[in-house]
Amino acid sequence: MRPGFRHTLETYGEIAKDEMGLAGRPAAEVPEPVMEGGDMEEATGRLETVLDWHLEKRAEKSGSTKEVQHEIFEIQRDKQEIMKRLKEDMAALDHPEKPEREPPAGARRVGCRDGELFWRCEDGREEPVTEGEIITDLAWGLDYQLDKETVPRRLHKRLLLERAKHELQHLLDLQIMTEEIASSQTHPDRVKAYEASKERIEAGDLPYGVAAEKMMVQLFRKMEIDRGLPYQVIGADIYQDVTQKIDFIIRKTDHSRGVHLEDGGEELKNKGIQFTLNTRRSVLNRKMDQIRRSKERLTEEDRIDDIMLVVMDMSWMSDAYRRWQHDKPPGGPDKFLNARVREQIFKKTLEGMFTNEELEQMKF
Repeated sequence: MRPGFRHTLETYGEIAKDEMGLAGRPAAEVPEPVMEGGDMEEATGRLETVLDWHLEKRAEKSGSTKEVQHEIFEIQRDKQEIMKRLKEDMAALDHPEKPEREPPAGARRVGCRDGELFWRCEDGREEPVTEGEIITDLAWGLDYQLDKETVPRRLHKRLLLERAKHELQHLLDLQIMTEEIASSQTHPDRVKAYEASKERIEAGDLPYGVAAEKMMVQLFRKMEIDRGLPYQVIGADIYQDVTQKIDFIIRKTDHSRGVHLEDGGEELKNKGIQFTLNTRRSVLNRKMDQIRRSKERLTEEDRIDDIMLVVMDMSWMSDAYRRWQHDKPPGGPDKFLNARVREQIFKKTLEGMFTNEELEQMKF
């Protein structure tokens, strides 16, 4: 995201939390000094003044307006509500006597027997499912209801966290798009890109190109979760996508052995990945030029050592997506990719981060 925006969101978050503490709790739960006399009105007034000042400062710095910044603040308030709900749900895990929150609509039921997870199909069959499939299916709009008696608490906790992260990422992208579209500092071409992304998200569209990117991200995440591979996959936010040309980031978590770049530079620990389905030479040259310029603008705060372009075959992606859509089994469309294709993508993407011997040992 744009420099300074993260700090702005943190500030908005602190103000939102203070506001929730004053206005969002029953009188019996508010500390007594706050409730005496005109203290509540005075404290609320101070918060409004503080917020107003920050809205004006960020509007000036970003080249947007105070109204736009207030819209971003309202989204930050929604994020605080998500965090509040997460804390409540986490606390409920430690108190079995408390009623569970209603499961998400259409959630698939999951149980555990002899240490193996399974999901109950609509026809009564029980099919195996992995932790990685349960977690990454959130990206495809699928959710699961975990049996409280048999499924380990650790997985309950992780699913709660991942649900919250999924919602928070969506709201963060919305905040970024809101500011970038309104900012006088955003290049007109990027404004168009942000507007197109916002319209697509609001309409619920999923072009094959976007679906392909999502397939790759979830493929690597499943490998990380189910096989415990020594890397962490981090989804890119909309700013990284539009401005830095990054679809997701891979961070190496095992630094016991270093892989050095061919030019003798520092070992590659953090790599940004951009995928494309377009194999035309003119398009590839343009994308490589975009990546070159993005690499030149990277800072230490980005924590990215290199950006790689990975070219995929459109037919692989469209066929896998079409087959998965038939009944949407756990695991997402990438489970319908040919094993050879998946191995090829896996090894090509991790090139420079691990040696050939290490990649072979991962037994894709």
